Amino acid sequence: MTHWQTGDLIRDGFALVIPPETPAGNYPLSVGWYAYPELTNLPLLEGTALAGQRAKIADLVVEGR
Repeated sequence: MTHWQTGDLIRDGFALVIPPETPAGNYPLSVGWYAYPELTNLPLLEGTALAGQRAKIADLVVEGR
């Protein structure tokens, strides 16, 4: 099978490196979806879309160092 099916749960992992000079504060973490191979931006079907059809998934809190 080469395509996802409705209801499939796809897990993916990413490393996020915060440079030491990053100011303390709350930073929104958002995701977007793209069609391959064209890499056209896909619309967000539920919720309120941010610019670029992104969805906010969390706030990243950077504490003072």
